[in-house]
Amino acid sequence: SSIFNPVSNVFPAGPPGFPPVINGLYNYNQDIDLIPASERYGSLINFNHDINSDLTFFSQMMYSQTITDLDFTYTPFRADVIVTSAHPDNTYLQDVAVLWRMTDMGIRKLHTETDALRFVAGLEGIMKTWDWNSAFNYSRSKSIVTGENFVNKAALEKALPDPAAIAALDYDVLINPFGTGRINTQAAIDKVRATISRSGISVNKGVDFKASSDIA
Repeated sequence: SSIFNPVSNVFPAGPPGFPPVINGLYNYNQDIDLIPASERYGSLINFNHDINSDLTFFSQMMYSQTITDLDFTYTPFRADVIVTSAHPDNTYLQDVAVLWRMTDMGIRKLHTETDALRFVAGLEGIMKTWDWNSAFNYSRSKSIVTGENFVNKAALEKALPDPAAIAALDYDVLINPFGTGRINTQAAIDKVRATISRSGISVNKGVDFKASSDIA
């Protein structure tokens, strides 16, 4: 982690020849999936039936499922989390903001499942000199995204300056964001761990009719 002084508004110095560190020294490439792991399944059914010589019923049903797993970087905090001077792991003797990624939490993971269904049914035929067809179509897509190893910022902000935990040196509550000294306990990490879930559904319905005939 890197330390930002909120009083003097000074960011830590970067390596020789580089500007001050704004987002911390961190190699994104080692933790980003360029090609996420994916699984795809699908099926397609066609059904046609001649009702008579001039009229045909047709239908099609398609179903697909896509599952994607993506790993990406640890949760970042960009000088927006304050660690008070009373915190036992704060050796700077003043309130500081930390440019920090919570590696203790583990790599963030996103699991996405998308199910898609499409159904078409209609009639086509000949009426005198006209070729015609009409159909109803229905499509539905549902996606569920689940994220693991995210950080509940509200819980973290509450745990860092918790006076009771500081007084009791309760390391099952207190988080050490400085990357040196003691290791965070699993109990403290789990108290600020968050799992996110998002879902969305898209539905489309339509009716189509068309006819054609030679003019002469």
